[in-house]
Amino acid sequence: MRRITAIIATILFLFTVSVDAQDYKMDIKLRDQGFELVKKTKGIYEDSAMTAYINKVGQKLVAQLDTVRFEYKFFIINQAAPNAFALPGGYVFITTGIIPIIENEDELACIIGHEIIHSNNRHTVRQLKKRVLPMLLTLPFDIIGATVPGAGTALAPISTSRQLLFASYSRKNETEADDLGVILAAKAGYNPLALPEVLNRMNKVIKLVYNYTEEKNYFADHPYTPDRVKNINEQVKGLKVVKSQAVSDKFLYEFKGLTYGKSPKKGIIRDHAFLHPDLDFYIEYPDDWTINNMDTAVVANSPYKDAAVALSIEKPGKTAEQSGKEYVNGLSKKYKKMLKKADVFKVNDTEGYLVSFQEVVFQDTTFAYVLYLKVGANLFKFTAMSNENHRVTLLKIAQSLRVLTTEEKQSIFENYLNVVEANEGEVISELSKRYDSTIKADVIRALNNHEKGDKLKAGEPIKIVSKRIYKSK
Repeated sequence: MRRITAIIATILFLFTVSVDAQDYKMDIKLRDQGFELVKKTKGIYEDSAMTAYINKVGQKLVAQLDTVRFEYKFFIINQAAPNAFALPGGYVFITTGIIPIIENEDELACIIGHEIIHSNNRHTVRQLKKRVLPMLLTLPFDIIGATVPGAGTALAPISTSRQLLFASYSRKNETEADDLGVILAAKAGYNPLALPEVLNRMNKVIKLVYNYTEEKNYFADHPYTPDRVKNINEQVKGLKVVKSQAVSDKFLYEFKGLTYGKSPKKGIIRDHAFLHPDLDFYIEYPDDWTINNMDTAVVANSPYKDAAVALSIEKPGKTAEQSGKEYVNGLSKKYKKMLKKADVFKVNDTEGYLVSFQEVVFQDTTFAYVLYLKVGANLFKFTAMSNENHRVTLLKIAQSLRVLTTEEKQSIFENYLNVVEANEGEVISELSKRYDSTIKADVIRALNNHEKGDKLKAGEPIKIVSKRIYKSK
């Protein structure tokens, strides 16, 4: 333990020196790693005009920083949940889910300003630094909890207090980002009081769409919204704002056509099948199986969890046989002992490569399979596990894999943000019906900052959600 503690103390010392010496290499490394992860798991929203607009607003804010520590870039990502976040090193993201909630450029600037402060003030890196020492101090307790039966319950208060410490520190960062973010927005000529407006609207929309009501929670990483709003209102008192020319005088139209909600870009679950329009494939599962569309794979489970199959796509350039043999060569001794067979295997007259494993524990036999199979332009990898009862089912699942038909592609729709003009005296419910909106009128009212019964003005732009056939990009 002394040796381990000495090593960790040395790492802590080096880490502290690195952060305090204003060496930004760690920020850049975390940024680059994080960016690759975001691209892989969420996907960058590919609309050059919308991205350019976000970037112009972001750069206008960056220009007001006293010290610009990084090269800032701004992105939109495919995510239905309303959110915005920053990576260390200057990369800022807003989701397709938050944009429909934003009513004007001032609100957008306040949200982006908040994230710029997170990155420029190195909150993530400093949070990592803060976590090292408390973890070091409680390390012996973690070891006891992991090795002594029943010790975990006795040590719960220690774990709880540590969680509270980290949550509190994170809330401190959030408050700092609020305080300095609205000041940054004001310096750039934006209304700092736009942040409370959009925060309150976001809570309202989340309650309507997700049936979730925020509660005050001392273990949350964000401050309670009413507390944030109160703090921001205090912060901006006496703050002088010289209103500047907006980047766009037609804010709502900048995002007309934006994907709303879940995008079919990563595939859709329909009945007991999975369809992926961009990768052009279809696969079918038993009616009673559960299908989950993960970021990098489709995972399906039998009702009693005694069989599961994951489908992913391999990098192009290799045949099924080449990939299978490479997989086998990389197995550890442990798994090579379980290996039963590795050979060419045909599925629907398509040549693949199947690696089979078998393990017997207490007279129960478990089978595992890794199947490489090229269908259409893609090389697929099935990873499956089951008992004897599901072996035929797994083969049927593999046999159902095929390219999409033209009719199936034409049957995949997506919702998108539309901007329409109201008639004089019209109410939201009437407008919603007239334009055949795909979301409820109460959500449209919330998105547009209107209350039930509000009379609209002639030509007033209103955000609604419409439907269109999804086109692969």
